[in-house]
Amino acid sequence: MSLIRSIAAAAALLSAALAARAGGFLCNSLPSVGSVGSGSAGAFGAPSLAGVGLPDITTTGAFSFEVSGGFPNAPGVLILQRREQPIFSTVFQTTIYTGANGVMIPFVCDAGGHANLAPYPITHPIAELCGMDLIAQVTLFDFTGPGGATWSNGLRFRFGAAP
Repeated sequence: MSLIRSIAAAAALLSAALAARAGGFLCNSLPSVGSVGSGSAGAFGAPSLAGVGLPDITTTGAFSFEVSGGFPNAPGVLILQRREQPIFSTVFQTTIYTGANGVMIPFVCDAGGHANLAPYPITHPIAELCGMDLIAQVTLFDFTGPGGATWSNGLRFRFGAAP
């Protein structure tokens, strides 16, 4: 059984390596970014989450997340989820677009309530990301917000290759 798993894992790695090799990568999906909802307000209103650039998997550093309107120096979490799973939270009085779980990335806003979160740079395209739709949302500590936190709008984005 473990031999079969090893062969399957090796085949998956080989297929990803072949798809991502220089000049051999083909992605038929266009990158996109779009906002959804409005979040919940705190001392400085609702924080905003925006995409800077496009999530182009063929270009390193082409995309990052920008948080604005947060409480100065506030800790926060960027939440990423594969599928949009909106749930209304009665505690935070807003819709949480990433659902009850997701990948959480901690950060801290600067003195102006801003943060720029850039994905880790890669050296080659990741074929598995082509055409994948994701949703992101930010929550920040803000004692004036419902439940002691504020939530940003949701941010839908799709990985692809720019024409």
